[in-house]
Amino acid sequence: MQYFVNKYAPGNEIYSEDPEKRACIDRMLYFDCGVFAATHIKTLVPLLYEGKFPSDYEINKNMENLRILDGFLAKYGFVTGPTLTLPDITMDAYARTMQVYDVEIFNFKNIARWFQALEDVLPDFKEINEENSKKRANVVVATLNDYVYAVGGYGGASRGWLSSGTVDNSEDNVQHLLAGAKMLDCVNIVVTCSDFIKSQLHSENALRNYAFVEMFGCADLQNFSLNYIHNNFIHIS
Repeated sequence: MQYFVNKYAPGNEIYSEDPEKRACIDRMLYFDCGVFAATHIKTLVPLLYEGKFPSDYEINKNMENLRILDGFLAKYGFVTGPTLTLPDITMDAYARTMQVYDVEIFNFKNIARWFQALEDVLPDFKEINEENSKKRANVVVATLNDYVYAVGGYGGASRGWLSSGTVDNSEDNVQHLLAGAKMLDCVNIVVTCSDFIKSQLHSENALRNYAFVEMFGCADLQNFSLNYIHNNFIHIS
């Protein structure tokens, strides 16, 4: 993108020629390419092509990156300052895509405000992004639908629900099943999995479970886990 601005719109403030401003822009472009987008791609590609859900580490890294972005936006309004620059365009694309696997991104109030600001200043941007986001979402849902019927993992448990209305939960499959149910909007499976996780919560898995449910926006389970952590902090720490 730097090339296109340099070639076709030299001097445009979207990629300012001022050394200090350009350094800030380049810093965030490097952060996007090397950290923000890279982490997201490592999470999304295995999900799309292997039906493999993110590890705890990958979940935490994505959430950490969103918090970093939210912090920059709280300070500046846009990614590098009070006006639109290149990183706003590149990072917006990946931030919106995170909603495909049900990240509750609008819990980050500065990111939500930033989304609206970008739609206001960029012609046709909302239309272009929403269309592509829906396409990506359809691909993910189709992948998950196929994976639900696959052998092993949470697929076997989901087939049990489809055939008998019951779910065979275990500590090995419940997070995968809950994630798939959230994405496919299978409310009853979400409730069943949430109840199972609550019943199995203990000091060794409380923090891990809290990070997981925060990623997928399970508010009731998130509050339950947080209360458990507060009430058992001595044992957990």
